[in-house]
Amino acid sequence: KVSVVDLIYRTYHRIGIEPPTVNELLKMCPPEDKVWEIYERGCTLGINQGEQPGTSSRVAKYKPKNISELGAFVAAIRPGFKSMYKTFEERKPFAYGVAAFDALIQTEEMPNSFLLYQEQEMAALNYAGIEMSECYTAIKNIAKKRIDKVLAYKEKFINGFSKVMIDDEHKTPEEAANMSQELWQIIEDSSRYSFNASHSYCVALDSLYGAWLKAHHPLEFYEVLLTLAAQKGDKDKMNALKEEAESYFKIKFPPFRFGQ
Repeated sequence: KVSVVDLIYRTYHRIGIEPPTVNELLKMCPPEDKVWEIYERGCTLGINQGEQPGTSSRVAKYKPKNISELGAFVAAIRPGFKSMYKTFEERKPFAYGVAAFDALIQTEEMPNSFLLYQEQEMAALNYAGIEMSECYTAIKNIAKKRIDKVLAYKEKFINGFSKVMIDDEHKTPEEAANMSQELWQIIEDSSRYSFNASHSYCVALDSLYGAWLKAHHPLEFYEVLLTLAAQKGDKDKMNALKEEAESYFKIKFPPFRFGQ
């Protein structure tokens, strides 16, 4: 059982509505909506991908404002993006300065050349001259954490990417080698685990469904989540939820009395 889905459905039914469709949810969550304050304030107990203390502080610093940014955050906190995470979190502009390659990676909502997803890593391998069928095999190895099989592409990638940089982009051999090594490091890190785009998107949606409920219906959200924690006998979680509800939403919990 996926507990976050159970929480989402129970809370929507508690407030008397069915969960909205994805498109409806996204319309309910424009950048100015208070749903995004849930992440910015680190008020993330019960919120998918944000509940752990370390992740809560990270998402509070990044402050996502749309589903693309939230999905990117979900992917960025995987071990496979470790070497570039600080640049991502601090929202520093990042591009390789190679128009054709940057265009493969960037989107309107994420205008940086971060290799966050397996599909982008596959595009980078193909850009270096590796056949698409081999790229697909490499990505499957990344998904299965077969590190040795991914590392076998290192020399072929660095040589191929450097050649493209020198021949097509007129980079110096030193510039090409540095760029190739930097890019390969991200691919090598990803062999220790990275998400594909669709999985990141779906996980981010699970997070956003809960965040909208928490922002707009906090009393019902905490009621359901406390009930679930009580059913599991998780007293530490219950205490943490009560503290958060009191601190962020001024929800009061009257003391228990004998015979109550």
